[in-house]
Amino acid sequence: MKEISQAVVEGDKLFSESLYFYPKKILSGTYIAECHTAASITLMTQSLIPTLVYGNKTSMITLKVSFFFFFKFQIIKFLREALLSQNHHRVLL
Repeated sequence: MKEISQAVVEGDKLFSESLYFYPKKILSGTYIAECHTAASITLMTQSLIPTLVYGNKTSMITLKVSFFFFFKFQIIKFLREALLSQNHHRVLL
């Protein structure tokens, strides 16, 4: 999110007790993120997709998943079907 929104961030370090996030302009583009748990896929898509929809161009998100192979494709299939049913064609998974 920091890169996508050109944000100024304070407190983004281990053991920080506060986080300040000041977003600026949304940058459309191609982004790669690593997911290490099933929950991280959901959390990343919940923040990335709505943000990138408001960008000025088409964006592409690549989620690198490092856990159970079959489950990975079930998540991706679900996300594609959910997004296409809502006519969100600007963000490609």
